[in-house]
Amino acid sequence: IAVREAHNRGLELEAWINPYRISNSSDIQSIQQESIAYEIITSDENDERIIKTENCLYYNPSYTDIQSYILCCIREILLNYNVDGIHIDDYFYPTTDKKIDEEIYAEYISQGGKLSLEDFRRININSLVSSIYFIVKNYNKDLVFTISPAADIEKNYNNLYADVVLWASENGYADYIIPQLYYGYYNENMPFEESLDEWTGLESKYCKIIPGLSLYKCGKEDVFAGKGKNEWIENKKIIYQQMNSCIEYGTSGIAFYSASVLYNNSEDIYFNKITDIVNNWNSAET
Repeated sequence: IAVREAHNRGLELEAWINPYRISNSSDIQSIQQESIAYEIITSDENDERIIKTENCLYYNPSYTDIQSYILCCIREILLNYNVDGIHIDDYFYPTTDKKIDEEIYAEYISQGGKLSLEDFRRININSLVSSIYFIVKNYNKDLVFTISPAADIEKNYNNLYADVVLWASENGYADYIIPQLYYGYYNENMPFEESLDEWTGLESKYCKIIPGLSLYKCGKEDVFAGKGKNEWIENKKIIYQQMNSCIEYGTSGIAFYSASVLYNNSEDIYFNKITDIVNNWNSAET
């Protein structure tokens, strides 16, 4: 229904998935009993293939059978639904804890592996990303594969083991990357313009950079922004300003999160009509 109605309106629709995240709860009963995850956990709660954090459950990226399962799910989407692409979110390794893949990494070393644990994890993530790209393009070269990583490039690399610089600079990883630049200009930890400058400064010959802007923060306190915590309340034009910053930096487009905000009339003061933003973008020389 979603694909049909989108296409009827001249819209493209990409299937958005979180490949590794199983549940927003660590409660096993929150998982569908027919799922592979439930089968793994109930057969052996200590199985490394499932990572349990305080609040979530994840598939372990270090296991090749988990990667194969995820790729099968993507094939299922492509074969059964006329989507215009596949999009993955920012969930990769959920922790830097060495215990989560202790057994599989020890096995890798025993078989002659030379990579550090950190590089071993990055290789696993790179393998999934490049495999998804290959599957999508092999199915239909006109479909796109896109990724929406966290805004902090260094954190992606060192904490999530997501080598976004590689994905942006080399062919075979992504058609475009949508960094989640969900910050204000005065955010003490991740100022918007500094983050935008860092992303647009990447070598991205094969991959477009399309910043994601946070409509959902309009009119709300940005709790972790330090001195900029009230910026989204006080600055009624912040989305316009961020869009214009994207134009000035020559990005390939803009993305908004979340679409639900577009239907909340109480927030109109922050971005007036979405058509104004689109028209402003289309009229820019870039």
